[in-house]
Amino acid sequence: MRRRSLRSGLGVAVAVAIAFVLHGYHFGVADQKLYLPAALHAVDPALYPHDAAFFLTEARFTLFDELVAATIRAGWPLDVTMFAGQIVSLAILLSGARRLLVIAGASEAAAWAGLALLVVVLPAPVAGTRTGILEPYLLPRGLAIGLAVWAFVLAIQGRASALALLVVGAALHPLTAVWSAGHVLAQLAGRDHRRGLRAAAAALVVLVAMGCAPALTPAVDETSFWRTALAPESFEVRYPLHWPWYEWAGVVLPIAVVAVMARATSDPAGARVARRLVWSAVFGVIVAVLLTVAPDRQWPVQPMRQLHLVYVAAVALLGAWLERRVLRGRLVPRLVAFGAVAAVVVTVQQRYPGSPFVEWPGHLPDNAYVRAFDWIRANTAVDDRIAVDPFYLRHPGPDWHAARVFTRRSMLSDAVHDLAPAAMAPPLDVRWMEEQRALAGWRTFGAGDFARLARDFDVSWVVVAAGQATGLDCPFSEPTVRVCRAR
Repeated sequence: MRRRSLRSGLGVAVAVAIAFVLHGYHFGVADQKLYLPAALHAVDPALYPHDAAFFLTEARFTLFDELVAATIRAGWPLDVTMFAGQIVSLAILLSGARRLLVIAGASEAAAWAGLALLVVVLPAPVAGTRTGILEPYLLPRGLAIGLAVWAFVLAIQGRASALALLVVGAALHPLTAVWSAGHVLAQLAGRDHRRGLRAAAAALVVLVAMGCAPALTPAVDETSFWRTALAPESFEVRYPLHWPWYEWAGVVLPIAVVAVMARATSDPAGARVARRLVWSAVFGVIVAVLLTVAPDRQWPVQPMRQLHLVYVAAVALLGAWLERRVLRGRLVPRLVAFGAVAAVVVTVQQRYPGSPFVEWPGHLPDNAYVRAFDWIRANTAVDDRIAVDPFYLRHPGPDWHAARVFTRRSMLSDAVHDLAPAAMAPPLDVRWMEEQRALAGWRTFGAGDFARLARDFDVSWVVVAAGQATGLDCPFSEPTVRVCRAR
């Protein structure tokens, strides 16, 4: 038993390392723009004196920022905390998925194969929710889904402690815990070779389609985006009936895979787990559609995120089935299958082309915009306000690295991540609209436009592209980006 536990622990550790090798790791990116400033603000309330409402609006629903703040007070550097947290997040999810396969009747080899497939497809988006199974950066959602998988495992074993684990997950990310609860409660309450290959091929096709989907999205009009951005229909991610066909394929496919696995397995316990998961997933889809038939921007819920746990189980079960029925312990087919899927996933998930693949703690990410943001942190007053291209997160260069995280300064709102808090909190929507109106047409701004921002919004510094407004006083300058005084 001790040797088996040691082997399992070492195997999960190797899987975590492979996840870093395949998908990389990043700091201060994307949704971390909400949680990290909240943690920094909790440690030093003097930070972000002008715009804290834009991140506290969402951060108030989680204890994640308080936990991060506690590690900072204990002397841990923020980047070290986040790196260690990502390792923990991966370990919780992957160990839970492997344990799920074992109690569902998978052999040792099949359980490792299922885990390997899950590791490879971790960044794959969950249907139309715009969330990956596990992102290459730490989020409370990643910790919560790992805890939900373990709650699912405990529920299969009939342990009421599964509900306690869901409560812990809810303290980190309430929506993930709430939408996973149906699958956990369903478990508490209660084979064809060609068909499996078709399911695997379809999974690959849909993965490619979803990975390429952003390239098919029409470009927004940055000069008038603010006019309609707060309208409910702008948040189609919340309304499954508005999703395109390929997102609905992402809804049907994992449920179909689990259904096939329920019929293909010869283990009664595994078949029972899969059947119950199919029914809870179908019920969850029906509930999601009913909850989102009438668009209402005051409902920031995304009930289709109940598929998150289904994706984890479906991918793991499919990998175990492929080992049992197709690969059958043969080394070369295993390597070919692993390499082919990994190549597809890595190819469609290149979101940070201008940054290091792994952003190690203790080093500033080698990115010109991050260096510009860090210069602002080191050389400006705490109560200064900055302005950046409102669409900077979508443009080449920043690679999704958040200005608030690295500057630790207040800023005029952006058009990407600050949109959701503005829609959730009506007092913010007027402010967001006013600031976006003032920032519209940023790429054509000259010295007079920046002086207007300084006069109307008390902006002290602006971050601009290298060729823009050449008459400004810019103490920081690189070939692609400059930091300039607004007046």
